[in-house]
Amino acid sequence: MARRRVSMRKIKQVFRLLWLCGLSRRETAKAVQIGRATIGEYVRRAEQAGLAEWKAVQDLDEGDLERQLFPSARPATVPYPVPDWKQIHQELVQDKHVTRSLLWEEYRQDFPDGYSYSRFCEL
Repeated sequence: MARRRVSMRKIKQVFRLLWLCGLSRRETAKAVQIGRATIGEYVRRAEQAGLAEWKAVQDLDEGDLERQLFPSARPATVPYPVPDWKQIHQELVQDKHVTRSLLWEEYRQDFPDGYSYSRFCEL
């Protein structure tokens, strides 16, 4: 089952209902139509970020709240190493035994944190 992404506005509403209005997690889950376990995860993340009260959350915009609750493991400004697409195309055209898979494997040997195979083929 695919996970549905909850908006930051809805997450902020969860915190408002819990901490400002005093609703229980069950009541809050019913009000915003998400699971209690999900609410528990948001509360856990807020506590880790030092945002465990409404005063800490109320003035944050959605972008700031998202950055604090869901810090990225990889900074968004660090791009993947880009292969030489012209050379890759030439190798594919010149040798019928060369495949995208082989070229991607060579790319990943040089750049282990580079593009996944599907993204490599897409690009």
